[in-house]
Amino acid sequence: MQDVDPITLIPPGRRADYAYLFGLYLGDGSIAGKKHRLEIALDSRQPEIIDSCVAAMRSLHPRGRANIRRKKNGSNCDVVNSYAWQWMVLFPQHGVGRKHLRTIELREWQRQVVRENLSAFLRGLIESDGCRFDRWVKGRNYPAYDFSNESTDIIRIFCWAADLFGIHYTLPDRSSVSIARRADVGRLDLEWPQKKAAR
Repeated sequence: MQDVDPITLIPPGRRADYAYLFGLYLGDGSIAGKKHRLEIALDSRQPEIIDSCVAAMRSLHPRGRANIRRKKNGSNCDVVNSYAWQWMVLFPQHGVGRKHLRTIELREWQRQVVRENLSAFLRGLIESDGCRFDRWVKGRNYPAYDFSNESTDIIRIFCWAADLFGIHYTLPDRSSVSIARRADVGRLDLEWPQKKAAR
């Protein structure tokens, strides 16, 4: 695995799928077990996001495999998972312990893919560890996007991608990013139209 060029593991025309799945992974993903099981934990109340994750994972898997598992602890959480040794190469940020307790840095080939697919990458980050919400002020609605993560490295990566994409943001605290300007929210709404779940 050490000698494999990661770019060759991304099928032609699927780099946007990788950027999106990478964003989801940074938000709430991990690689577990000796069989290299990629897991992305998502809110079961957002089936359209789960469907998008499944589609991206299947498009990158050599045999198009991905499954959904409902956590049994009563939480609103579905885990999309897939087994393949390729995940270890495609997501070199994997490691022991929580992401916010270790260094998270992008490899140069990942920076290249993200630069080419900024919208997909930011969408993955927000759909895993963020949201779009309505802010009501004196009877008027001011929608906004929010992203939160305990890893300062991942917050920095989010801001780097937002800067490249030309989106203005603020940092209310060390673990969150807010996108609230009307023009920027409108642009993201056009980039990521709301989709109904396919299942």
